[in-house]
Amino acid sequence: MRMAFPIWMSILPVLTLMTAIRFSDVFIKSVSGYDHMSKGTYRRRMLLVFKLAVSLFFIWFVLSRIDLSLLKECLKGGDYLEFFFAIITLVAGGFFGVASWRSVLKSKGQDLPFLRVAAMHWCGMFFNSFFPSNIGGDFYKGYLLVKGNGKGTSLAVVSILLDRLINFALLVLIGVISFCFAKGLMITASLAFVAFILFVLLLRVLSLRKYEAGNNRVLLFVFSLIRFFRDGRNCAAAFLAALFSQGFKIGCHVFLIRAMGLDLDTNCVWYIVPLFGVISALPVSLGGIGVREYAAIWVAAPLAMAQEDLVALSLVSHLLFVCVNCLGFVPFLIMRNENSKCL
Repeated sequence: MRMAFPIWMSILPVLTLMTAIRFSDVFIKSVSGYDHMSKGTYRRRMLLVFKLAVSLFFIWFVLSRIDLSLLKECLKGGDYLEFFFAIITLVAGGFFGVASWRSVLKSKGQDLPFLRVAAMHWCGMFFNSFFPSNIGGDFYKGYLLVKGNGKGTSLAVVSILLDRLINFALLVLIGVISFCFAKGLMITASLAFVAFILFVLLLRVLSLRKYEAGNNRVLLFVFSLIRFFRDGRNCAAAFLAALFSQGFKIGCHVFLIRAMGLDLDTNCVWYIVPLFGVISALPVSLGGIGVREYAAIWVAAPLAMAQEDLVALSLVSHLLFVCVNCLGFVPFLIMRNENSKCL
């Protein structure tokens, strides 16, 4: 039996945030006499409100269309040993992510110690969990790389963007191939894999050529990305580490399904989770919250899965990612103390 979930519960927080923002601006202006609200600041705040509104609307939409009593049963209890295995698997995926980014940095001539790169990476993961966008932690990683290690801003941007693109490409590839295998589309899966390999080889060939960009910053940036494929050894290491990183992060959902006793085939995670990842990457909500759960109920019927089970998997996995990313608070405190001593 479906339980009513009133829409005012999703609208009220948005109105409250907008009112708080407005009153804070009026108060600051009345006290200081300075109008600090620039166009850029106003735009960022309105974007935050828009993302919050989108997330809350889709949460309302999802909860109003599923059986909340069944969802509660899915979230109740669980096998703690399976949860422990999920956490260990997710942490392992995080450290493979460190290896991926470090290989990208090495291809750019920056051979930083693994522990230093791990500290910056986990700090970024920590901030990613609490910033209103999926790239907030990347900005902080770049800040640590520039300020804490004396590296250039261009290196930070290029290395982080390359690492993101590699991991995202492999996530999509895993999802496409897994879905094709699940549906018996072996030829399509093979073609997708071959197309990916050919595309990487094409980038490798293009990277061996010399380019003249002049003072065009956009071309300089694009050529810097392409030159990554010139270093075959570190390029292969980055792709391999990213593959293991995505594999472990997806694989942890197998343990979550077992832990919660969900009526889902564990093999489905290899194409469902990449779908969740792609949806979460869209810059229309707060970390994909709400939109990801809507995608869960949208694909449930075509894939003959229970909506409540997919929504429960999405919610719990997001909570698990946030909890594991909180491990980054430890290196954040250590690096903050180091920077304070340097000052």
